[in-house]
Parts: sequence; C-alpha cells; structure tokens
Amino acid sequence: MTARVFVVQEPLKMENGVAVPRINYGTLTPFGHLKFLFTWGEINDRMPLLDTSSYLARCRDQLTDFNDADFLVPMGHPGLIALATLAAAEANEGRIKLLDWSRVHGSYRVVGIDLDKEP
Repeated sequence: MTARVFVVQEPLKMENGVAVPRINYGTLTPFGHLKFLFTWGEINDRMPLLDTSSYLARCRDQLTDFNDADFLVPMGHPGLIALATLAAAEANEGRIKLLDWSRVHGSYRVVGIDLDKEP
C-alpha cells in the first residue's frame, strides 16, 4: 500500500497577483503521495470556524481510510488541524503519524500518536 501524506491546509502566498506555495513540498514527497484537505483561500488562520460540523464532515470524508501507512501534516488553521487530527484518529483506531518540521535539522520527523496506549 502506498503511503499518503495529508497536508491539512495548503499554505499559499501571493506573488505578482498569483497564489504560489509557501513551502517546498519536495521534503514531504519521500513520505508518500501528497493530498491537501483544504486550500488557503477557503479559510485562513484569522477567520473563525463558525460551522465546524461541515469542516469535520469534510475531514471525515477525506480521511475515511486513513491507516498506519499514512501521515498527517499539521499545517494551516489551528481549528482545521484539530478537526483533521480527530478524523484521522477515528479512522485508524486512535493511531496517527504526524510529520513535524524541525527547523534545526531542516527535515520532517515522524511523531507517532496512539490515543489508546497507556502511559
């Protein structure tokens, strides 16, 4: 099974009136095929999430088959990150792998979360 990398929200910036990626996605592609759950234009981090049910439904729909081979990149609106993490955990029996950027090392590191594991 091919791993997938779910980026919660694609970060964009405007250059000469054109929306372009804010980061180089080449550092994510070794982990799997990239999929974006939301684009920056849909909602930005300055906007409140007024109707979380529609966003949660969308996350659940896109992450319905999230599994142990997949990764979630917590990037974008904090509310969307929370909803996507919840949906991924629901789909995979409480297990999630996040890709967390290390500025020190200039690479992503895997952070495993298991909500059912006892401390």
